[in-house]
Amino acid sequence: MQSEKVYLSLRAIDEFRNLHPEDAKTVLGVLSSLGDDDYRSKNKYDLYYNDEFSNKPVWAIVEGRVFVSFLELEDGTVRVSHLSLISKFRIPYRPQWG
Repeated sequence: MQSEKVYLSLRAIDEFRNLHPEDAKTVLGVLSSLGDDDYRSKNKYDLYYNDEFSNKPVWAIVEGRVFVSFLELEDGTVRVSHLSLISKFRIPYRPQWG
């Protein structure tokens, strides 16, 4: 589960494997965008803490229901440490009961 530039941690791979196929497709779209430096620069949030092993800042992207945290390394690679989906029962994704 990697591209030329984006690598997933073992934890993120496990999280990805547990997704419903439709949700996995949505997450793949976001992961493919992470390889684009301009996209990351315009859309990333600083989580205000450093990775305990590399001492690098941890960033996040939130796109639609997808949350991804990642590190940017000097060699240009992006290391995804965590991914998740925002619950469909939270606003604005909560279904409208009629």
